Amino acid sequence: MSDFKKSIKMSFIALLGFSALNALILTPIDQLNKLRFIGTFYPKPSTLDNRPIV
Repeated sequence: MSDFKKSIKMSFIALLGFSALNALILTPIDQLNKLRFIGTFYPKPSTLDNRPIV
């Protein structure tokens, strides 16, 4: 029974760690992609911002 509880605890910690990692790493990347996506529909008037999206 103690091993079962330990495995639940470990998986919970792993899930928590993964969600924290997801929030730290993937969320800013997702935000950047959204900004880049919006930028394709609303091109900036300046020539600097009209670079082709890579």
